[in-house]
Amino acid sequence: MKYPTPPRSDTIDHYGSVEIADPYREFERPDSPATRAWVAAENDLSRPYLEALPQREWIKTRLTKLWSYERFGLPREEGGRFFYLHNNGTQDQSVLYVADTPDAAPRVLLDPNDASADATIALSLWEPSPDGGTMAYALSDGGTDWNVWHFRGVSDGAELPDVLQFSKFYPVSWARDGRGVYYSRYPVLNGRGDDAGRPDVYFHQLGTEQSADTLVYRVTDHPTRVPSAEVTRDGRYLVISLFDGYETNAVELLDLRLPGAKPRLLLGAWDALYTFIGSHGDELYFQTTNEAPLGRVITVPANDSNVSAWRTVVPQSDIALQTASFVGGRFIANYVRDAVSIVRVYGADGRQVAEVPLPGSGSAGGFAGS
Repeated sequence: MKYPTPPRSDTIDHYGSVEIADPYREFERPDSPATRAWVAAENDLSRPYLEALPQREWIKTRLTKLWSYERFGLPREEGGRFFYLHNNGTQDQSVLYVADTPDAAPRVLLDPNDASADATIALSLWEPSPDGGTMAYALSDGGTDWNVWHFRGVSDGAELPDVLQFSKFYPVSWARDGRGVYYSRYPVLNGRGDDAGRPDVYFHQLGTEQSADTLVYRVTDHPTRVPSAEVTRDGRYLVISLFDGYETNAVELLDLRLPGAKPRLLLGAWDALYTFIGSHGDELYFQTTNEAPLGRVITVPANDSNVSAWRTVVPQSDIALQTASFVGGRFIANYVRDAVSIVRVYGADGRQVAEVPLPGSGSAGGFAGS
C-alpha cells in the first residue's frame, strides 16, 4: 500500500535562539489546494479498503442499535424560559426545544435536521439572551469547526437578519441588556476565515452588519495567544481569557460600566490555568491549578490582582477537580476518582455543606445556573 506524499516545506520558527522546524505548516490551511489534494488522495486510498471489510455491516448495525435511544440535554433557564436539546433516538441531529414556563408544553424552536437534505448541518452551539427573547445559535456544515451564527426570536420563531461568520470553538456572550453579543472572530483571507491567523474579540449589535462590529480586544504582543470573552452575570465585567496551549493562561478584565474603558491585566503570570466560573459584585471566582495541581477555587478582587489579595474558597482535595461552578451563592465541585464523579457542594465560606448522592458509578455534568 503506497501512501500519498504530504506537502512539506522548509518552514522554521525561531523562538529566541531556539529553532523549531515545522515542515507540515501547509496543513494549518485546510482549504489550500495542496491540503485538499492530499486529503482526497488519502480518502482514495482508505475508503476502498475500509468499505471492503467483512465486519463493516455488523459494526454499523451494532453501533446503530447502541445509539438509537432517546436523549435529553441539560435544560437552561433564561428570562423564565427553559431551553434544552432532545433527540428521539432516530434523528441525525438533536432538536432545540423551549418551554415558556416550567409547566408549559415544550415546542420546537430550531430543528437542524431541516437545514440540509443529508442532515450534515449541525447545531454546534446555542446561547439564549438574558431575557430569553432571542436565541443565538451556530450552525456547522459537514463536520467543520467553522461556525456561522444566526439569531432567532423565541416568541415567534422569526429569523433575524444578523449573521456572524469566521468563528469557531467559542460561544458568543450576550450583553446583559440583550442589545448584542461579544464573540471571537478570525481574520478573513480570500473571503474565508483564516484559522492560521489569530482571532480578535468583537462586539456585534443586533440589527447591524457584521462589517460594522466593534473591535474590543486584540493580542498585539504575542504571535500565538488566543482570546475569548465572557460577560459576568451581573453585566459589570467582560472577562477576557488568553490561551497559548492548555497548561497556562492569562486573564484581562474590561469594566463595562465605564464608557471608553480599556482591558487591564488581572492574571498575567502564565503559571497555571485560571478558568472563570462566576462572580459576586467585584469578587471574581476562578478554578485554578495555581499551587494546586489537582485544582482549587479562588476568589480574586476585580480591583486588586496581587496574589496576597486572593482567597481560597474551595481548597485542593486528594482527588482531581474536574469542573467547578458558582450557582445560587454556592460552589459545586465535580471531582473524579477512578473515572467516577464525586460532586460536593461548598458554601461561600468554603465549608463543605453536602455531597450530591448519585445513582451509581458514572460521570455527572452540568451544575449550571444563576
